[in-house]
Amino acid sequence: MHTWWTALLLVILGTARIASALTTDELTKECQQGYAASCQILVELADSGEGVTQDVAAAVELYRHACEGKAARGCLNLGVMYATGHGVTQDDAQAVALYRQACDGKEAGGCVNLGMQYEKGRGVTPDDGTAARLYRQACESHYGLGCHNLGVLYAGGRGVTRNYGTAVALYRQACDFQYALGCHKLGVVYQYEYGTGARQFVQEALKFYRKACDLHYQLACEHHARLTSEKR
Repeated sequence: MHTWWTALLLVILGTARIASALTTDELTKECQQGYAASCQILVELADSGEGVTQDVAAAVELYRHACEGKAARGCLNLGVMYATGHGVTQDDAQAVALYRQACDGKEAGGCVNLGMQYEKGRGVTPDDGTAARLYRQACESHYGLGCHNLGVLYAGGRGVTRNYGTAVALYRQACDFQYALGCHKLGVVYQYEYGTGARQFVQEALKFYRKACDLHYQLACEHHARLTSEKR
């Protein structure tokens, strides 16, 4: 019987119309031999594993082989499993090492997760300055969570010189990169910081709450509904 990612592979390889119809075993073997492209295919299939029973042990091995094959997303995913203790013994130091590999491999999510480890002091000595540098690196790669988290540091003056204008600009970047919490924070800024009750600011707040809601952030939906009701 196929594992969850084997089944996905057979389906998605067909829909992607990959000319060379490699079997799962062939892709896995190539991944183990260091062919990053094969590792990346397996990881992307595993990431999209909706509607199938997930074999956690198989996922751990897949991500491990992918990471060893220089597929940065594999390092990121394996790092998450170590950080959460999902399928492996929880180990923050191992998570940090894997996030670092992912970040070095240009995987922005690895930079953000490594930054959060530094911010929280999990597996490393707390260091907001290093967290800020890692968030900036992710933001420059158009990763919305990196922009948002860097904005939070600027708003609080942690690891960087406090600058609320820069924080707002970073929230806007996060929103532009489709990160819902960045849009929601902009809504809060326009509603409460830029002239409470002023019509033009209320309209802007509604716009950003609506975008965050459309990106499935429930609190923004509630704020949009409440502010709409207050306007009447």
